[in-house]
Amino acid sequence: MAAAAATGALGALLRLTLALDPSIPAKLAQRSEVATPLSSWTRLREGHFLLTRGANPYAAGSFHGPPLLLALAGPLTGETSAARWASLAAWIAADLGTAWALARVAERRQRGALSAVEGETRWSGTRVAAIYLFHPFSIATTLARCSTTFANLFLALAIEAAVSGSAIQTAFFLSLATHLSLYPVLLLPPLLLLVARHSVDSSAKTDRRVLARTALTGVAAFLLHQAVLISASRWWTGGWEFLSSAYGVILTIPGLTPNIGLAWYFFIEMFDHFRSFFLVIFALHPLVYVAPLSIAYRRDPLFAVVVLIGTIALLKSYPSFGDWGFWHALLGCYSELLPCGSLYLSPSGLD
Repeated sequence: MAAAAATGALGALLRLTLALDPSIPAKLAQRSEVATPLSSWTRLREGHFLLTRGANPYAAGSFHGPPLLLALAGPLTGETSAARWASLAAWIAADLGTAWALARVAERRQRGALSAVEGETRWSGTRVAAIYLFHPFSIATTLARCSTTFANLFLALAIEAAVSGSAIQTAFFLSLATHLSLYPVLLLPPLLLLVARHSVDSSAKTDRRVLARTALTGVAAFLLHQAVLISASRWWTGGWEFLSSAYGVILTIPGLTPNIGLAWYFFIEMFDHFRSFFLVIFALHPLVYVAPLSIAYRRDPLFAVVVLIGTIALLKSYPSFGDWGFWHALLGCYSELLPCGSLYLSPSGLD
């Protein structure tokens, strides 16, 4: 407990120290590797500015976040020193919450139904949390105040709820993560498998009745929460423009802003005649991996979740350092597999 508290305190202190120089967050917020058109702090500020002036924040075509983000984080975008430190505190708190959830996942895997072969040396939850808190990608994302930090928080809480066996909590947090970045919806099948796997403890096979009950509960809770979020967003904005602006751009990729992903480079080389066809192919590509991974790793659904998160980070339309920092920390839950690797490839190009 003392080591975990010290790790969290040092992670928060490091972020606060770096934020003392205002130029560091300002420069990071302009980097395409850190901030994307969907997660940018600058675009969030512009959206809130338009909202406070009585204009539609989605009319200008620059803000692509969901209304929930604009409603909760928008007031923190002020120019005052108090607003700056309040926003930084919110982002640091989100990072600490993510680290806590990842530590819980690692600790849960070390015992009970998720424990595996005897004699394997696995990293402690504190070490996994430290990987996230001291990862340069996570630190940069927090200092730039990108919405990716909160997407990672909700995703980590969804995984933690899954290893704890709560289908409703898993659906709730996954719904929030999906509301922010859409792609987490692909994790619903393996996460519900993880919930069902936990429900039968150490059994070799998951009972079909348990699986069916878990799937029904989880899917119903997810759809209900999505309906509430979308209805509230429609009521708050007064229209449906946010759907195309917040989620349509993820699938149609109208802005080919350079980033660390594949989509922008792929489509600048594409003839317009073939663009629609390959947009569909590119949008469906991450979906192709959901069923095979969920089936292949049905005995260890957590591993399917880890692999799928890495796959999404590679194939999503607008990836950033924050996606990879989260995945690198999550890999720490399978530290016993790291020595088995014969080749290390850094998707960011930073070795």
